[in-house]
Amino acid sequence: MGGIATTGLTSLGGYSGNAPRNYILNIYQVYDDFTWERASHSIKIGFADEHFVFNRKGVSRLGGAWTFGNINSFLTNGTPTRLRIMGPDEFTDAKGRTLRTDPYRTAIQNLVSAYFQDDWRLSPTLTLNLGVRWEITTVVTEKYGRLASLRTAADPFPTVGQALYSNPTLDNFMPRIGFAWDPTGKGKTSLRGGTGLFYEPLLARTYLNSIDRQPPFWTDVDVRTADIARVNAFPNLTPVLSQLAQGPAALHVTDYNLNSPYVFQWNLAVQHMLTPSSVVEIGYTGSRGNHLTSRQDLAVPVPVRQADGRLFFDPRRNTVNDLLNPNYSR
Repeated sequence: MGGIATTGLTSLGGYSGNAPRNYILNIYQVYDDFTWERASHSIKIGFADEHFVFNRKGVSRLGGAWTFGNINSFLTNGTPTRLRIMGPDEFTDAKGRTLRTDPYRTAIQNLVSAYFQDDWRLSPTLTLNLGVRWEITTVVTEKYGRLASLRTAADPFPTVGQALYSNPTLDNFMPRIGFAWDPTGKGKTSLRGGTGLFYEPLLARTYLNSIDRQPPFWTDVDVRTADIARVNAFPNLTPVLSQLAQGPAALHVTDYNLNSPYVFQWNLAVQHMLTPSSVVEIGYTGSRGNHLTSRQDLAVPVPVRQADGRLFFDPRRNTVNDLLNPNYSR
């Protein structure tokens, strides 16, 4: 069944509608590591290849998620203010295109990495840790080709094909350096520090919704009062669902020109042994993230440039025709 949300009442039924959902993730891994000790060097080299097969059934709001503005409207069988529901299994849109709503996906991806590290003992009191890691994640593909993407926010329709985004990970090299120093040589005081660059792999959490929320393989209906009343959709939704699906689509996308998220980390600490059973330490740790992934609403109005050059997004311009891309409602 569907769900109903009414201002002033607890939601009824499965309003969120994200069930039943099934996720099966198979990971096939190959690792190899090599350690070589020679003189003052301890060298470690290794590589890994992880193959991900992510099977997903992602239905959305079976039976519809209806919203009523107040209790009286709900009790008197009034017109809902909003309806969200996955579209019909297959239908023809106003431009003659055949669209489907297929909740099944089999996403395939590889994570390949290699590293080199040298723990170099320069003297009895000083050790350097030098290393670099290279890591690439392949662009996700779908076993049966059920992928599409918007290449720009202004595209009128998603481009069908396997390139969900342009791969930014090909040159993801991550250097690290650290040191440990005993300034007195007595084994009671140490100064330690290090810094490194760390990339976040672009795996399923980055593109989870965009692999199965794109036309022509998916239709997500999101309509308001006027459209619901126009076809008398409540409560007899099934006969008119294809009509409601003709309107501007609601979809999730991944930025085609995606950047790799990364974090710089650094630390410095001083440690001193006061007695054989007590140690005091003071340290500092810092980090800075760049290009971190986030969700943003692209269904925004066309901005107006003000006299000072700034762009103003007027919230009152909230009809579909006022949006930056009028082909999509959200």
